[in-house]
Amino acid sequence: MKKRIAVMAAVLIGLILSTSAEMVTAVQWGVATNIVSANQNFGRPDKTFSTGSYWTDPAGPAYYPNATGRSPSFYAATGMDLATGDNVRIDGGHVTDGGDGNDYIRYFVNDTDITEMRSMTMWKSADFMATGELAKMTHTGSVTFGAKGADKDNDLHFLIQTADSRYYVSQDVDFGGSLDISNATWSVFNPIVNYAASIGGSAGTIDVSADNIIGVGFYGVSYAGPNGDDAGTNLMSHETEGFLVEVIPEPSTIGLLSCAALITLFIRRIRM
Repeated sequence: MKKRIAVMAAVLIGLILSTSAEMVTAVQWGVATNIVSANQNFGRPDKTFSTGSYWTDPAGPAYYPNATGRSPSFYAATGMDLATGDNVRIDGGHVTDGGDGNDYIRYFVNDTDITEMRSMTMWKSADFMATGELAKMTHTGSVTFGAKGADKDNDLHFLIQTADSRYYVSQDVDFGGSLDISNATWSVFNPIVNYAASIGGSAGTIDVSADNIIGVGFYGVSYAGPNGDDAGTNLMSHETEGFLVEVIPEPSTIGLLSCAALITLFIRRIRM
């Protein structure tokens, strides 16, 4: 009997631990062809990042009609620099009908003497489909440049917001990249305010548990040329076909209690 209880306890503990170690989806936007049937204009993204209201409209017939198991609502802010030194708002943004290809989020500028474009996109924890320790983030997308300027440069950093309302960005992963959070190196991030944003020094180790992460997303920055040397580009566009965030759920309370009860029973049987 004691041996049987011991085996049962070991099996149950193993099942609980193995189940909790599997990644599940917390945020997923795209990759899909049926998000919009025509370009959906949401107006210009904010010049200062705020979670006061979504940039997107609620899911419905015109935008994300099949939103089950997806994360349609997000926040956005953008800005650009001109060769004159001015910081200004970008021209616009919308969710683009990709035709036979995937629909995508698009922020764009079309102006002379653009030197730098910035965009940040975030989903808040209140809209997560699952909770747990942050495990992996994946971006699907690219950058489009206009005809002026031969050499271009761009960076994409994954972005998190912690419970103390501070922001941090990962190392550059490029547009269309992914990152295992165990390999992330975090830097302090000053989000877009009046079109401008900046990346600061190393933040060290960040707690990425469910209790501490209240927002996830990505920050993209593009230059007219390496380090902004090639001013004069007439078009920049940040395009996102998909964004995926995976977490490792914490063992459920019921599972832990069941495990504890079985262990207690096992100890009592041994003492009998």
